Amino acid sequence: MYEENTHQALVDRINEELEELSKCKTEEEKQKVIQNLSELYRLKIEEDDKHATHESETEEKSKDRFVQILGVAVPATATFVMFLLGLNFEKSNTICSTFVKSLVTKMTPRK
Repeated sequence: MYEENTHQALVDRINEELEELSKCKTEEEKQKVIQNLSELYRLKIEEDDKHATHESETEEKSKDRFVQILGVAVPATATFVMFLLGLNFEKSNTICSTFVKSLVTKMTPRK
């Protein structure tokens, strides 16, 4: 919100200075208006750079968060699915295969 107001205020002020430039009659007045315009354009470019940098940082953070969630969710889901498939395979109520035994030990809570 603040950045939008600042950007709009800069654009409005630049437009006012451009109108003022067309009304100037002496070279001194024109030089003063041109200096003001150059300073306003510099400020506008800095604001645009800040805004672009902020947007790219926000986008990178959201991508990083998504990758972190996937890094936890995918292995956990795969382990759980393999555990269920292993239990389905072991219908004799005893866990005989070492694969399912290792999955059970990985899934038990620890202190």
